[in-house]
Amino acid sequence: MTANLIITGRYRIDEVSDCVKIKGTKIKISDIATIRYRFSSYTKEDIDYIKESLKQFRHSTHIVEINVDNNIIANAEALSTIYDKVAKFGYIDINDNDVENNSVDELYINRLAQLRETSGFKFDRLMLRDNSSTLFTVSLNKMKVMLARTFGYNMQDIGVCNSPLSHFDNNACLTALTARKLAVYYNDDPIAVPSNKAETGCGCLKALIVTDNCYYQKPVAEKTAKQTSTNSKKETHKETTKNNAHVGKVIQSLTSW
Repeated sequence: MTANLIITGRYRIDEVSDCVKIKGTKIKISDIATIRYRFSSYTKEDIDYIKESLKQFRHSTHIVEINVDNNIIANAEALSTIYDKVAKFGYIDINDNDVENNSVDELYINRLAQLRETSGFKFDRLMLRDNSSTLFTVSLNKMKVMLARTFGYNMQDIGVCNSPLSHFDNNACLTALTARKLAVYYNDDPIAVPSNKAETGCGCLKALIVTDNCYYQKPVAEKTAKQTSTNSKKETHKETTKNNAHVGKVIQSLTSW
């Protein structure tokens, strides 16, 4: 059975005998189909972390999620050293005003234009993050056409996230179909092939989200602290029982007297 991960920070993931444990679930390295990196920005340290992760999870397709925000140029420069090794997903926020105007905010258009002019950076998938309450099919399609014509994207490479429309027409961020296509370009040794049976209600592949260090076994210090606490409770209980017994004897002696 395949698995997918979303890593939200530079967390340690222990590996033992080609297996890892994520939230208590034991998973073979070869069963992990995709790994998504959901960082707020990307520094040199983050890139070094991803490089090591590429080595550890050698059978997986690695995907970097990037917000089209004020840090877009700096993030693109940081990612240049692994540009050909990871898929890139760009995220644009849309709201009710954008839906009413049937267009993406000019601020995002300018950022994408600057990105293209300065580095030639292009996303494998451009996602509209739906923060509206009014998005409908016609409006979505007009936004997709706008982005496709302006920046040379294929319509099928533009989708929508966090929306009722995500489930249709392969619009979700990472469907099984999208994952298989990306594996052709970015995965030299794909073993785990994702199935649409692993998709959630929104259409994305179900994933385990990594929000903390994932130890295969609990650290010795943590075990020792827990054992010390347990022993301390036992000693306290024994002492209390002993004291209660002593008090009982004293009371019985006084009563007899």
